[in-house]
Amino acid sequence: MKKQAKRLTLKDDIFAIMVYTFDMRIRRPCGPALSFGHHVNEWIRDFASALEDASLDAYLRLLFTALRKLEPQTAEVYRAVPIALVDILKERYTKDAEICWPTLCFVTQDKRRAAEAAGAGGSILLLHTKSARSIADFCESAKQDIVLMPNTRFQVTTELCTVNIDDRLTCGLLELKEFVRADDSNPWGAESSDDDDDELNSWGAESSDHADDIKSSDI
Repeated sequence: MKKQAKRLTLKDDIFAIMVYTFDMRIRRPCGPALSFGHHVNEWIRDFASALEDASLDAYLRLLFTALRKLEPQTAEVYRAVPIALVDILKERYTKDAEICWPTLCFVTQDKRRAAEAAGAGGSILLLHTKSARSIADFCESAKQDIVLMPNTRFQVTTELCTVNIDDRLTCGLLELKEFVRADDSNPWGAESSDDDDDELNSWGAESSDHADDIKSSDI
């Protein structure tokens, strides 16, 4: 992936991306602590609530403005799917199925890293993408160097199979290829429109029956 620091000229742009990648664990009254990026994705899923909070509204606008300035890149990347979500793969990710992820998603070009993140009994997705954003220059963690934009669409091109990463590491593997549907008026990766309200609404808009339940993995 290309170095792109020169494309972000404003300190606010760089700050917005760096903050998203920070491993700032936010504790809740009950349940485990969640990373800041997890909360951002929850805000994207529920943009109506984000609209009611001026600070969230401002941050999301700043973050997506910065990400859109980065050049979309063609790449083969991997996403980890832990064993708890493998049943979703078997049920919904059948060959030729169309998949849409409504939130930001960290991916990696390191196959082994993805397999290790998936853990025992997990699987990895090999994604042939045309709109990956390299944020390596702005990441707090070297593990979070590539991001996919919300509402990125993929089509499953293979059946789920088992592969050996090496003599000690085995996992499931499924391949998907990015595509743009004919009725996508403003897919992620395209230049943003002049209508800020329409732009904001697209942050959290799930794409009808094509949205799925797989959460972003910390890889």
